Amino acid sequence: MQPVETKYAWLGRDRIAYQVFGQGPPDLVVTFGSFGHVDVAWEDPGIALFLRTLASFSRLILFDRRGTGASDPVLLDALPPWEMYAEELDAVLDEVGSERVAIMAHVDAGAMAMLFAATRPERTSALVLVNTSAKWVAADDYPVGIPLRSRRRSWRRLTSCGAPRPWSGCGQPAGPATNASAAGRPSTSAAWPVPGPFRRSTV
Repeated sequence: MQPVETKYAWLGRDRIAYQVFGQGPPDLVVTFGSFGHVDVAWEDPGIALFLRTLASFSRLILFDRRGTGASDPVLLDALPPWEMYAEELDAVLDEVGSERVAIMAHVDAGAMAMLFAATRPERTSALVLVNTSAKWVAADDYPVGIPLRSRRRSWRRLTSCGAPRPWSGCGQPAGPATNASAAGRPSTSAAWPVPGPFRRSTV
């Protein structure tokens, strides 16, 4: 059962879904990967227990990046750069009145959290990285990354019709109604949750 209401911070014309739960200090931001969803996360007993545990010693701030979860979608031909994560997090922190936070970032959100901490040290008290890396795609200066050919092959398998994935249909992900859709606003279930690791790294 979801214990808190999903609210929305504005960045330009876009809405960024967030939740605040527990008491601080400290303030702790948790950002899941591209397939995360602030509403759906509470339906998993393990994740719910994890979030409640974090909220037992902090004011927990959850948010979905644009193009993911309950936040507004993005155009697939105009995907935002990783720097936009910092602007989105700034907008959420300003909305909830938080000046300085610890950030826990999962999977592809990790590189964006690193960028936020590097460019906004005055707003970052700590950085916790979970199952992530600075960059996923291999390069001359980053040989431990995934080879480009393997990345393309994996992405084709993930998005091809008939491949096992948490969506129904072809090209149209299925998902539960969010607070946004229930309130008559467009739901992000019409947008693909595009993973960050498949975009060129800027860090």
